[in-house]
Amino acid sequence: MLVAGETRGDLAALWPEVRAAGPVRIDLTYGGPWDAPTLSGTAELHDGRVRWIGFPDALSGADLRVRFERGRAEVEEFAAVLGGGEIRGSGHAALDGLLLRDYEMDLDVAN
Repeated sequence: MLVAGETRGDLAALWPEVRAAGPVRIDLTYGGPWDAPTLSGTAELHDGRVRWIGFPDALSGADLRVRFERGRAEVEEFAAVLGGGEIRGSGHAALDGLLLRDYEMDLDVAN
C-alpha cells in the first residue's frame, strides 16, 4: 500500500506523549503481513512545533527528514530551536513492525 501526501494536521495521533504540529510530507510504502508490517520511503516535517508532555519547553522551527527502509528509520536531518538554542542531529532507529525498538541520535547543541 502506498501512502503519499501532505498535511498540516496535528501529529499527536502518532505518539500520544508528544504534541506536535506542522506541515508534514509523507511518501511511504506499507508492505508485509498485518502482524509484521514494513515501511519504506520518507517522511518530512518542516517548521514544526514539538512538545513532550511533562516537559515545559517546546521545540520550534523543527525540520526533520526520516527515511524508512528494511526495518530501520534513518534520521537524515534534524534541526530545531529549544529555549533560544539550536539543535542539529542525525541518527537511526530499529523498528519492530511499526514500533520503535532501539535508537541512537547524535546531536549538536549551540546556545
